[in-house]
Amino acid sequence: MKKNIKVLALRGGNEILKKLKLGIENKVLDISLDQEIESQYNIRFIIENVSQNISYPDKIFGNKITEKKLGSFSINEKSNVFIKDDNQYLDTILDLNFIKDKYDVGIKVYLDSPVNEYTVLKALPIPTNLITIYIYFCPQNISFESKSSLLIEKHFDGYSHLGFFLTDLSKMKDIIYNNYGNKELDLIHEFSTTEIIEELFDSEIIMIAWGINPYTYPIYSCDNPKNIEHILGNEYREEGVFNINEDIRELSLVPGNELKNWPYFLDKDWPKIKLFGKGKKTYLKPYYIEDKELDTVFTSFLIYREEGSLDQVKPLINVDLLYS
Repeated sequence: MKKNIKVLALRGGNEILKKLKLGIENKVLDISLDQEIESQYNIRFIIENVSQNISYPDKIFGNKITEKKLGSFSINEKSNVFIKDDNQYLDTILDLNFIKDKYDVGIKVYLDSPVNEYTVLKALPIPTNLITIYIYFCPQNISFESKSSLLIEKHFDGYSHLGFFLTDLSKMKDIIYNNYGNKELDLIHEFSTTEIIEELFDSEIIMIAWGINPYTYPIYSCDNPKNIEHILGNEYREEGVFNINEDIRELSLVPGNELKNWPYFLDKDWPKIKLFGKGKKTYLKPYYIEDKELDTVFTSFLIYREEGSLDQVKPLINVDLLYS
């Protein structure tokens, strides 16, 4: 069954970005990136037939560095539409759900970098930054514009093997103080050897991803996974599922290595991610996008809520998110 969105991925730099072509029947359009790119990137292609006008807000892709219209073209369900580069890293037929119509075609390019670049990440043999190339086909009877009403947030950062956690810091502080008093702690040790993490879970204030590959990960939050899962790729078998109190509307996002430094990390200004929608059951689900050799190019996380609650939470622990 044909879809309205196709997502592709690969790794590379100028050798690919300077030689991109979009084919529409007998026309081949140059869609190469105008500016020089100094290093290698994870490159994500999102190609959308905007028949339902569900295009995504720019803010979730990073800094927009290019935007241009490529022209108007007659396309139908049998049209030959493809994307390629001279080195054949990418050659792919774009079998989107086209109907016979006149389509305005355009491209946007975004550059996204993690907020922090830790030393351990700089030593990795794979890129840590992300370029998103968004190509749209918009029927001329539809007004194409980003749909700001979509409830989606994103934070992009690097994390060590200790991953990250999301919590209500003020409530977490009260629980730790009630158990330990005002003392310095290595909460990684306490989580591993005591029942304090279970108390935090039972208090419905924390989510944890722990024991993951050191890497850079976009973390998205939305009210409905169907609004965004098309651009995230494939679901992993593993997922984290937690009870989060319905009165909590946002959580602080903290790198897992900071757990060694209780209570000092409380003094830092951590980013907050909103929790949209209704329900106590809250998912922390990883997704991945592969290249044509079926190698994982990059992984992202999605947070969303559902009605209901869990008898037993399921933290996301010790999962291979890059090399499986």
